[in-house]
Amino acid sequence: MKYTSVEDFLYLQHFKPVLTIVSVFAFTVSFIPLHRIFGDPVGVLMVGPAMIISYLYGMRTGLISGVGLTALSLLLFMIVTPPEQYLHLWDPALFGFIMVMLVSGSVGHIGDMTRKLRREIADQERHQKLW
Repeated sequence: MKYTSVEDFLYLQHFKPVLTIVSVFAFTVSFIPLHRIFGDPVGVLMVGPAMIISYLYGMRTGLISGVGLTALSLLLFMIVTPPEQYLHLWDPALFGFIMVMLVSGSVGHIGDMTRKLRREIADQERHQKLW
């Protein structure tokens, strides 16, 4: 099977779940080693899987994945943070949650509009071939 572009390859239905699982797995596995090197700013990496899921599946799914990734990130932070500092996790977690929701919503909306535009262009081309 020959692909005309990278986007055509990404839109294959069997490739979406694989890319989703790989991105979340890569975030989860790399979190603890990177946290030891860079510290708390590693939490921003949860935006990567959220953007991928949002673009591939759309805005609603991206927002839902943002909630799940925020919970996963908070869980990972609780693993690497001493128990007496748990209370200090909530302010950055709330800020991170809001940022992931904004990014996921924006990227998901772009993905939705891209798919809608592609459908409209294909319908237009089909209609022009008929005439």
